[in-house]
Amino acid sequence: MSAATALTFGSLLVALFLGLLAVMLWRNSKVRSVPAEAVYSIEDAVGFVSARLAGGVPMARADIRRILEWEVHFLQMQARRAHRAGGGDIVAGGTDDAVEYIQAQAAAKQSAEYDEEQIRAVLAGEAAYLQAIGAVGEVVT
Repeated sequence: MSAATALTFGSLLVALFLGLLAVMLWRNSKVRSVPAEAVYSIEDAVGFVSARLAGGVPMARADIRRILEWEVHFLQMQARRAHRAGGGDIVAGGTDDAVEYIQAQAAAKQSAEYDEEQIRAVLAGEAAYLQAIGAVGEVVT
């Protein structure tokens, strides 16, 4: 192999390597530009809801936390049922079933009594929190 052929072959290999490197960097920059996933934090949700309820429906942070935790538990149960049934919609945000479930569980397990207005106010605040963190979007099927 002559020196000119080796130089041409080496140049082509370097160009190929640099081209692959450019494609990898371009794809990686596209991945980084995608916004981070929304992360639901009970503590953040409690603070968010508490700040919005201050004037309307006065509730202790512990009560707000209880209601939100029971809502999460209810939604997890609904998701398991939907999964077993082969699909279905899971609706967050205070359906009548969710309100009844939260009232029953809080009374039975924690001896706490919440009226429907209190629960709906907390769940409305949770819905606002979900929108604020970007967790509300198109319906997923």
